[in-house]
Amino acid sequence: MIAAILGGLAVLLAAIALFKLSSVSKQLAKVEGATTRIESIESQVSQASAAASDAANLRNYVAQMERQIQQNFTNVRNEFNTVRTEINTVKESTARRPAPQGSATAGGQGQSATPPVAGPDEYVVQSGDTGVKIARSNGVNLNDLIAVNPDINWNRLRVGQKVKIPKK
Repeated sequence: MIAAILGGLAVLLAAIALFKLSSVSKQLAKVEGATTRIESIESQVSQASAAASDAANLRNYVAQMERQIQQNFTNVRNEFNTVRTEINTVKESTARRPAPQGSATAGGQGQSATPPVAGPDEYVVQSGDTGVKIARSNGVNLNDLIAVNPDINWNRLRVGQKVKIPKK
């Protein structure tokens, strides 16, 4: 009888153990699923951290480029100011220069005593030409060149435009 009771108790304990084992097995499967999700989240966090680091590096690079661009603009502005100063100095020194011998000073421009007359030559404007370049290349006075071409806007020369050359 004791053996039967002990046998029944053993069967009961085995059934309880089997039930608990099944329950633990289910919980273990849930834990493994959670572990997989945690590992996935850790991977995503690692990727996000790397992206944040890349973004910080990019922000630093952009800030450095902004500083360099600003410095370059400052340098260009300073160069423009230097050129402007030099141009004003040249203008002032030219305005103070006495008129050459044998010429009248009409309005301080140093034009020749006789009015200039257009010669038979014409010049075709090239890219980069200015009135000064045209006058120098043709050996004539800039004021005479301007006088024989009253219809030309010297601030807006066009490539292919024809300019009359004054007689020498």
